[in-house]
Amino acid sequence: VYQDNIVPDRQAYMIAVGAVAGFLALFHYWCSVFKPALLETVLFNVSDSPVSMRRAMAIFLVPWVAAGAIVGTFGVTGGGIFVAPATTANGYFSIWLLLVACLAHLGSEAEAAVENARAVANADALSSSMFAFLFASVIVLGSLLQ
Repeated sequence: VYQDNIVPDRQAYMIAVGAVAGFLALFHYWCSVFKPALLETVLFNVSDSPVSMRRAMAIFLVPWVAAGAIVGTFGVTGGGIFVAPATTANGYFSIWLLLVACLAHLGSEAEAAVENARAVANADALSSSMFAFLFASVIVLGSLLQ
């Protein structure tokens, strides 16, 4: 428990990174199971190319988690919470695993855009790359608990 229930600034950002990624993973999973068409909702068009909710989440998560990985593992101002992997191994490795999962998800979205054919109704929600996001996000949040 933190003094006066105030989270230190250097941990607050990492909590936000894990919480946002975890929420989006749960939302993606829920949509995959119960409302697959919701993920295919076109939010806007860029150069006559539709950007669906699934693609927008993939594009958003890469810079969001990359910034979290940089702030969390390097000694930048207000960061560096995972600078000693020997003592903070769970958070250190999970934030980088989360970034790899985000990049893999973005890559699969890019392939899907090129192929332009996706069977959403037949997709197995448990094999979704968002399950890796959820797993890594929970570890990031758990490693911040004292």
